Amino acid sequence: MSESEAPRSTYRTLFVSTRMEQEHAMQKVRKQVGVHKHTRTEGVFRKKEVDVEEPIYEDCEEYAPTGKASDKFIDKSDFAESIEAACNRLAREGYEVHSITPIICGAYNWASRGMETQAFQTPANFAGGYGYGYSFTDGAVVTGRLRE
Repeated sequence: MSESEAPRSTYRTLFVSTRMEQEHAMQKVRKQVGVHKHTRTEGVFRKKEVDVEEPIYEDCEEYAPTGKASDKFIDKSDFAESIEAACNRLAREGYEVHSITPIICGAYNWASRGMETQAFQTPANFAGGYGYGYSFTDGAVVTGRLRE
């Protein structure tokens, strides 16, 4: 090994991030469902018959992308392809995949009313609150170990 080359690390990690899935909703769509063929006469002095095809349209509803990213679901196919690409990159660089670890993030919210001053409130003086939380996959860390 020359002095300009640094020794390769035994382990290498790649972070693979997720993308959000496209939102879909029912949308009205105008689709061509057929063609009406007929003959039409054209011209005033030199009349001639012309074959004409006119499209037939039908209005229907279909489940279609809205152009917005979902706030609930990741694009699982894209995520799988990104993990595969990271694994292939590690293999090309001389590493074998050692582990794939999901990275989980979370969010929460809460609120309360009337609980700040007394431990117990009467029904006339309502006290209460709510809270919720959830987690989601933010990405994955793909770890490779240098082949011997």
